[in-house]
Amino acid sequence: HDQFINIVKYLPEDSLLVLNNTRVQKCRLYGFKKSGARMEILVIGRQASGWEILARPQKRLKPGDEIIFTEMTAVIKKIMPGGICLADFFISSMPLLNNEELNLYLEKFGILPLPPYIKKKPADENRYQTVYAENGTSCAAPTAGLHFTEDILNEIAKKGIKICFINLTVGPGTFRPVASVHITDHKMHSEQYSITEESAELAEEYYKKKRIICCGTTVLRALEANFNKFNRFQAENSSTDIFLYPGKPICTADWLITNFHLPCSTLLMLVCAFGGYDNIMKAYQQAKILQYRFYSFGDCTLIKKSKYFP
Repeated sequence: HDQFINIVKYLPEDSLLVLNNTRVQKCRLYGFKKSGARMEILVIGRQASGWEILARPQKRLKPGDEIIFTEMTAVIKKIMPGGICLADFFISSMPLLNNEELNLYLEKFGILPLPPYIKKKPADENRYQTVYAENGTSCAAPTAGLHFTEDILNEIAKKGIKICFINLTVGPGTFRPVASVHITDHKMHSEQYSITEESAELAEEYYKKKRIICCGTTVLRALEANFNKFNRFQAENSSTDIFLYPGKPICTADWLITNFHLPCSTLLMLVCAFGGYDNIMKAYQQAKILQYRFYSFGDCTLIKKSKYFP
């Protein structure tokens, strides 16, 4: 029950703060079908067989449909489970075959994918980027990182806390509610992540001290996926669909900085797995009583890992 500017005094000395330095891409596009129906898409990423997109309203789409944008056309190839469509993109009848070509187009014509509950576009779009964002094609911000300013990061460094970065491309699957009756039936959407040699070495060093602080659920998922694969931290470029929920052991981090999350979300399940279900539910009851804010620009928590995990 404090202001985030004072986060420094709660973080343990001689620890490692791990941040996700992904950037949010201008991946939202508005277009029309040949019938004149207005469509909105969110570009998720490229697969071997085409581009993955989210389209609204999806019920109007079928394979073979075209969506016309400024100087580009999308042709729907397949409607997949979970609301995702597979599409090909064409400019002047020529197919876009690589990420670089599409990234250039999105930088010119795309719109920053602000969450739907943010009704007014900020004057400065960097307000939806972390101050340490470097590169990436995320379709949402790693929201825990939005609390940090350069001054706060400098104060953290002055306290003797090391800072390192990983990069995980935030996809829409992270925020989708669990619709399965049994949570073990829920399938997470795969996300790309990258861990440098320097970050892997620092994480390995501070793991032995039990002094790793993750900023955000994306960082925790990347570290867990990496450690589970090698039984240590190792530099790599890979992807993960890891799903952390109560009963799943979490071994890599000792503290977690994260916002408040919605019911039925995989994010809330991850937080309960990390901090203990009863502890987290008590904290959320207090947050509701005190009218703390949820969502991207809402309030934040600092959670110490449950004592029931090694």
